[in-house]
Amino acid sequence: RCKADCFYIGKLRRLLIQQGNRQQRSGGIVANDIRGKIKAVAQDMSLLTDKFEDFVELDKTVTPDGLGGYIVDWSESTEFNAAITFNSSMPAKIAAAMGVKSLYTVTTRKDYVLYYHDVIKRLADGKIFRITSDGDDSYTPPSARLNMRQVTAEEWAIPDTLSEVADGD
Repeated sequence: RCKADCFYIGKLRRLLIQQGNRQQRSGGIVANDIRGKIKAVAQDMSLLTDKFEDFVELDKTVTPDGLGGYIVDWSESTEFNAAITFNSSMPAKIAAAMGVKSLYTVTTRKDYVLYYHDVIKRLADGKIFRITSDGDDSYTPPSARLNMRQVTAEEWAIPDTLSEVADGD
């Protein structure tokens, strides 16, 4: 009787060992797959962050001049990193001909939010941009592998306060 039971127990033991070996091998495959995905994310983030440049936000302050007018001053505040790209596609060119000015896309990390009508300056060349969308509208979800947020922007010039007053007269 032991021979028959031992035979089946031995067979069952070998089956369990084989299953364990398969799980270990597939676990290795899963681990390699996860390592591959981590490398892909790191590469995606590297490609994105390699394009990042230094920017600074500009804050507007308005103070009365004592004569019924006001003085507008722009000062640099928070420095941050972002990538900015120009949309030169045919639909963008058609939109630009129709008056659309938001031809740039600004990409920041998810933890840095730019809001509608924020003004930023690229430190490399001093070019100024005004944000034309809200940063809370376009960002990667928490489950995404990329850590980014995007807004649209237009090239902009800080208005001259004298010309504003002259235009208003």
